[in-house]
Amino acid sequence: MSLESTNSLPQALASALRHLAHSVQMTYWAQQPTSRLTPTQRKILRVLSSRDDGLSVADVAREIGITQATVCDSIGSLTAKHLVSRRRSTRDRRAVSLTLTETGKHRLHQLEELPDPLRVACHTLATKEQAALYRISIKIIRGLEEEGPLPPSRMCVRCKFFDPFRYADTQLPYHCQRADAQFAEDGLRIDCSIFEAADSAAQSALWTKFLAAA
Repeated sequence: MSLESTNSLPQALASALRHLAHSVQMTYWAQQPTSRLTPTQRKILRVLSSRDDGLSVADVAREIGITQATVCDSIGSLTAKHLVSRRRSTRDRRAVSLTLTETGKHRLHQLEELPDPLRVACHTLATKEQAALYRISIKIIRGLEEEGPLPPSRMCVRCKFFDPFRYADTQLPYHCQRADAQFAEDGLRIDCSIFEAADSAAQSALWTKFLAAA
């Protein structure tokens, strides 16, 4: 008896990734009675944690990829719990800026300490496998951004300060011009607080250079 595949490899990969995403989402919901926060509220806290100068509701909605109405509902709950504060933006006095309170920062730290089955699963991979999977994840994220389902991220590979492979053939091949720091694969950021987007031509050149060294 032969077992013939009815799915293409991309379909099989997509199915596996959906299964992983579902598992993570179920874990977040299972932790909700402990954290008293929904997955969306947790995501908002994480986004605000890397923005010292705060974000507007529109900024949060754009970065997470949800509607402003959904953000407003979540922000209402987060402010009631004293995890997020509203203040006048330093850049535009007419706008409201959202920032984490000290309580919010403490709660986010507590959330990071909760069990994460996906992180445990990643530890079962060899170091080289983890690095390879991380690069692949970055490629998938960028692909989703290019196609439209995901909003543009603040990844190193889109940043004007990123210098990929300045130190080729070393264990720390990358360089951040703004931080003046040399770093390895695990230092690549998907959401960086000092990010500034390069123009489209520069982003394309960065991506080509990043892929060439794979």
